[in-house]
Amino acid sequence: MWRAVPVVLSLLTIPLNAADWPQWRGPNRDGVSAEADWSVNWPANGPKRLWTTPIGKGASAVAVVGNCVYTQGRVLLPGISGEQTTKEAAICLDADSGKVLWSHTIQPVSGDYSPHSTPTVDSGKAYVYATGGELLCLDANTGQVLWEKRAGGIAPEPTPYGHAGSPLVVGNIVVVACNSKDGTLFGFDTSTGAERWHSERIHPTKVKAFWSSPMSGVIDGKPCVVYHAAVAVLGVSPADGTTIWRFDFKDPRFPTPEDASIASTPIIWNGRVFASYRVCDDKAPGRSICLEVSDGQAKIAWETADLRTAWHSCAAFDGFVYGMDESPTPIARKEGLRCYNLATGELKWSARGVEAAPGEAGRKRWISANPFTIAGRRMISYVRGDLVVTELSPSGPKALAAVDIGERGEWTMPVLANGRLFLRSSEGNLMCLDVRESK
Repeated sequence: MWRAVPVVLSLLTIPLNAADWPQWRGPNRDGVSAEADWSVNWPANGPKRLWTTPIGKGASAVAVVGNCVYTQGRVLLPGISGEQTTKEAAICLDADSGKVLWSHTIQPVSGDYSPHSTPTVDSGKAYVYATGGELLCLDANTGQVLWEKRAGGIAPEPTPYGHAGSPLVVGNIVVVACNSKDGTLFGFDTSTGAERWHSERIHPTKVKAFWSSPMSGVIDGKPCVVYHAAVAVLGVSPADGTTIWRFDFKDPRFPTPEDASIASTPIIWNGRVFASYRVCDDKAPGRSICLEVSDGQAKIAWETADLRTAWHSCAAFDGFVYGMDESPTPIARKEGLRCYNLATGELKWSARGVEAAPGEAGRKRWISANPFTIAGRRMISYVRGDLVVTELSPSGPKALAAVDIGERGEWTMPVLANGRLFLRSSEGNLMCLDVRESK
């Protein structure tokens, strides 16, 4: 039985190290790690596997702070009449051994492939956003519930796959997105859980796509929380949730994304906002836009219809954005991995995907790069059973390492923290691989 188990650690608070990964998409919430001293010189069967721990099915990634790994999963518990009930759980594991240090069960899980949200760890607290709209603040050391709220009131409107965005901490406010009649973004006091504000509402699309995660940065000289909710990109004040600017998709050259799937996280770069979406059919496949914001007005600096993301996010570094087009066209018939200059929108290159380990008779295999993380100018991809590392530059991709690790990956981005690579398989296992440089 899964339950909260107090664990006494040597430190009262968990320190944040340079190579920690404390939230969705890493320290800067951009899918990029500064960690560079890790190795791709693997044996034929891949990096050494340190441990494998079953955590239940789901697509949540991990947050890593110190020697603790935080995630969410599905667990089976006995119901009132004896039947098995699937519930969601927040889970903390030891990074060295994979041992479960504590877990806390929440409400019955909502939606297929859920949970999707990744915990955010800040100042000794773990913020967990559950599929039913529950926001929990847990003691990061023990799993003790410090407070619990439901975003959007008693009964937020349901969404397919459940509420999936990951919490964002900005100062003393934790922000989550919710499909509610009262608003789209909700800000809660990190100490008490009291609701401090909610933003204006962006009405949901036909697919009720409120699965993206909010992002924060400085835009037009002002602190800003950015959220992409299909039909609009919204920028609000982290202090009170008021709208600073808003961009609505009304350009007649592109159909309104009423059927859009929006799970990708926006990118903030040099005061600009990069966002991408994909519509769920071939008629209006979507696009990517780079917005320039000035005097409260957001305008398109550049755009492309050749990069469309639905479930995964792009990543940017050194002035270039890298992403995998997720249009419905099969990868065998397109070049989907792309690199753009963020300043100008110039396409630098495109490729079929990333080069996996050779197939039968040594034939080359190309697979989707999604989901991926970038670390030390290298893209780490984990899809199906393939773990692939690709060197990135504006001049093109270069295959570095590829191995079949024997377990299928599908939705969850790989995480590199402190020389350890964390992969979640579709079977519900969390794996920890050692990719540290040999001394």
